[in-house]
Amino acid sequence: MDGVLAALMTGMKTTIKASEEAKIFSTWVGNRIANNYF
Repeated sequence: MDGVLAALMTGMKTTIKASEEAKIFSTWVGNRIANNYF
């Protein structure tokens, strides 16, 4: 059972990290588009 819990925690950390990176990336893309068009 401990292994399952550890795997879940690792999965959640990975998901959180990925969503943070996606947020940073989409912000960067948005800034690039804004700079090019405005």
